[in-house]
Amino acid sequence: MQPEENIIKVEVSDKAGNTVSREIEVKFSDTNPPEVVIYSPDDNFKTNENTVTVSGTILDKESGIDKVTVNGAEISISSYGSFSATVNLAEGVNKITVIAIDKAGNQTTKALSIIYEKAVITIILQIGKTKFTVNGNPRTLDSPPVIKNSRTLLPIRAIIEALGGTVGWDATERKVTITLGSTSIELWIGKSTALVNGVSKLIDSSNSKVVPEIINSRTMIPLRFVTENLSCSVNWEPTTKTVTITYLRN
Repeated sequence: MQPEENIIKVEVSDKAGNTVSREIEVKFSDTNPPEVVIYSPDDNFKTNENTVTVSGTILDKESGIDKVTVNGAEISISSYGSFSATVNLAEGVNKITVIAIDKAGNQTTKALSIIYEKAVITIILQIGKTKFTVNGNPRTLDSPPVIKNSRTLLPIRAIIEALGGTVGWDATERKVTITLGSTSIELWIGKSTALVNGVSKLIDSSNSKVVPEIINSRTMIPLRFVTENLSCSVNWEPTTKTVTITYLRN
């Protein structure tokens, strides 16, 4: 029987062949709400990513689904009732609400909390040593960091890749391009200026001798200029000649 109005036809015949028929109108109201099952993520799920994909199924065998929303945004569901929606997260606790409404107006609401914590990446390296650590895990540089003109220079690729970025090299221009998130840094061998998202900046405002160099066939880049323009914090420990880089990944 379908929701709302249904017509039932009743027909009766006697032995003499006389037939009487009547139509009976039966009104049926669907009072059962849709079934909502969320497969992923679990409630109180913690993530270091700034988005989360919510997936599950929504079923209503009586009147059918009219509308589904996730945090107020209407989404589509498949013919089998499955759905998937990506939700942007703010740092901290995020409330996600899935609402399903059937064609009879019945509603089911499912809510869960997602905790977004920015990933902290800590890189520790020492002058003169090729070994360094990323969140305590050992890594290796192509060449050890050096101090020149009172500034730390090192082959930057391993550091940038540990942060989740990329490094490109243009042999014709002798240019290094570093990309991390929405930030792009272009540096040239021997030049004391660089481009940060297209804007020209001095690599070191107090010392024009601080430039990218090729040392022992390795491209060495001023560490502090690059990392600070990538929103990292840099700490220098002179006693042990140790550099600590901290980055909060968005």
